[in-house]
Amino acid sequence: MSGLAPSSLNRELMPAFDEWHRLSQPFLDPAKTRDGYLAKFFAGLEKVRVPTGDGDTIKKALEGVWKLAPSELPMIPGCENAPESWRRIAALHRELSRLCGNGIYFLSYRDAAKAYDGLSHQSAYTITFALARLGVIKIVRIGDVRPNGRASEFRYLLSETENRVEEDAGFGL
Repeated sequence: MSGLAPSSLNRELMPAFDEWHRLSQPFLDPAKTRDGYLAKFFAGLEKVRVPTGDGDTIKKALEGVWKLAPSELPMIPGCENAPESWRRIAALHRELSRLCGNGIYFLSYRDAAKAYDGLSHQSAYTITFALARLGVIKIVRIGDVRPNGRASEFRYLLSETENRVEEDAGFGL
């Protein structure tokens, strides 16, 4: 689930559960207890593969990336001449981060491959690890190997505005 220790993870999840429980009161079964809902919450987390609505988020992010000109793609620190395929996958990570409130987001390698025409999911996997090594993203949790397993979780590490190619303004005389 996360790279955090279970007690740290629980401290992060409890406020979310408490808020959900408070807001959901009008819709909950009065015969069921808060403790019962809490147990179901923690037990159910292990079953989560991708967040609800993830397909729409991925679709929006990909559409945004496909529209970007090469000069709008992120620069890869330490690899200024990175191939466009790397920069498009980095742009997908940037867009997913933005759409997810600059937090942790899910991305499968099959979806990452869609950022650049003709890219295989195996190549997207390799590029993703290169981007992690170069400090573009952090791999929070590696996903399942099997198809339809849990997608990997990531955090985008670069600034949204400081990593684009600067347009050549020409020479002023």
